[in-house]
Amino acid sequence: MTDPTGGPAVPPATSEILERAPLEALAAARATLAKDPRHLPSVQVAAAALRRLGQNAEADHAERAMIELAAKLPAIRAATQAIAEGRLREAEAAIVGHIQLHPNDPVALRLLAKLALRAGRPADAEALLRRSLVCAPANTAARKDLVALLRQNGRIDDAVAVLDERPASAAEAAELLYLKAGMLARVGRAEEAIAASTLSLELGPAHAVSWLGHARLLAQNGRRAEACDAARQAVSIDPEFGAGWWALADIDADAITDEDIAAMETVAAQPPGNEARRVPLHFALGRAWEARGQAQASFDRFAEGHAMRRRLLPHNAAGLSRAIARGADQATAGFFAERAGYGAPSHAPIFVVGMHRAGSTLIEQILASHPDVEGLGELPSIAQIVLGMTARHGGEGMLPEAIAALQPSQAAALGEAYLAAVRPFRRTDRPRFVDKMPGNWRSIPLIRLILPNATIVDARRNPLDCCISNFCRYFANGQEQVDDLADLGRYYRDYAAFMDRIDEALPAYVHRVRNEQLVDDPEGEVARLLEACGLSFDERCLRFFETERSIRTPSTTQVRRPVNRDGIGRWRLFAPWLAPLREALGPLAD
Repeated sequence: MTDPTGGPAVPPATSEILERAPLEALAAARATLAKDPRHLPSVQVAAAALRRLGQNAEADHAERAMIELAAKLPAIRAATQAIAEGRLREAEAAIVGHIQLHPNDPVALRLLAKLALRAGRPADAEALLRRSLVCAPANTAARKDLVALLRQNGRIDDAVAVLDERPASAAEAAELLYLKAGMLARVGRAEEAIAASTLSLELGPAHAVSWLGHARLLAQNGRRAEACDAARQAVSIDPEFGAGWWALADIDADAITDEDIAAMETVAAQPPGNEARRVPLHFALGRAWEARGQAQASFDRFAEGHAMRRRLLPHNAAGLSRAIARGADQATAGFFAERAGYGAPSHAPIFVVGMHRAGSTLIEQILASHPDVEGLGELPSIAQIVLGMTARHGGEGMLPEAIAALQPSQAAALGEAYLAAVRPFRRTDRPRFVDKMPGNWRSIPLIRLILPNATIVDARRNPLDCCISNFCRYFANGQEQVDDLADLGRYYRDYAAFMDRIDEALPAYVHRVRNEQLVDDPEGEVARLLEACGLSFDERCLRFFETERSIRTPSTTQVRRPVNRDGIGRWRLFAPWLAPLREALGPLAD
């Protein structure tokens, strides 16, 4: 692929004139544009001259005009269509030909960046996007693409810097501040995130999505009443905004009024439309009816939400079971013995794994209350390593083969890569940290090889309670197995069998915390947990609910209270409809 990432933002001769006499360059460009308003190089020179003269608002306007003009050019339109249809070579040919005539076209550079990403060349994509922004700092689309690329690679601080590097119009600033708030929250800079979100709302027009993001930030930081108010702002702007209704119900189901239920039922009764927007509305109604003890109405709404979600997100339960079984088959004592000594030596990570809704957030909060431990929430780092490994071994489903092929030096490098990927999320110098991505249980064999001294904690909860808690939760992305009770039970059974296999291969390697035992004997269970992690006992871990930190999971409200029995036996309300779940769980349901 041609890589036009170097060179000045405008041709050398023009650049010299701009530096020496920007007013003259601007006058000449405007004279040309008076004759031909579509003369792209002159639009670019005018924008650059205005930028050098400090007339940033006019420069922004000129750059947006340049972007709009470039996007309509035949070569750019052809390349855009070819990318959308997967004809990447045709797209590249069209862009390269255009770039030869217009080497500083920010739209063409952005399209080349897209092609570089498709080709697995993120460094080239980054260079092209940065080049596009040099040519047109007002190119918000390229700025957002670059931020997304940096965020995906764990470079949150770099992404924030890209958002901060130029003043913007109020409307643009509101959008960029919204993105900034989300990234600051992701790395634990909670107060800065809330401040950015607040300013975004002050600067920009009212958007339901922006108010929803603000509500989540407030909820994550224990500001429950304000979070409810923000969620209400979202649904007042857009009464059909299902995600806003779900946020309100999730933050505080008791805050849902009879009038709210009537409003949601009215929307739910409308003719079929955008199901993706309406799915969370059914979960909000399910939660509201559950809070009122109306089992039938609640279950029906949850079931309808899952049925709609399943239509949008098909699921291959048998295929998933086979993939999990293949991973379990690999986990033998001999397999790990043959690879003793693999991996990076760090003792820092504590992985809390298990089913969603099994108590992993509570365990993390207990550990994060210890002076030697930092809680980092659900990190994507192991999943990103798995994605890279499987891509090199034939794609999804090839993790066992990828793990088996690891050489000692590769395992150590992957362990160090994980530790490097985690650093942007750290805000303290505490010697230990918690990564509580629940689904990492499927990657325990990999973790054992790349980080053999890490601690693994399995959060375990009564199968019926755990499954029904998943069933009653709206997942915006993934977790397709929860959309059918039989599939959900099968998944829990697969998870339990996998963990049994790990216990057989690596006795005492995984420390298990059973939620019900933690509730019955918090002091004893906390002491055993700390011992398993190699930590001294600390009374603050028993008063975890006093620890102030941002919690970016659905359990943010629960872990700000002492342990209680509120969630124990939740399944009983829905007992009449759980036969498929019981059958799938088999003996685990007893």
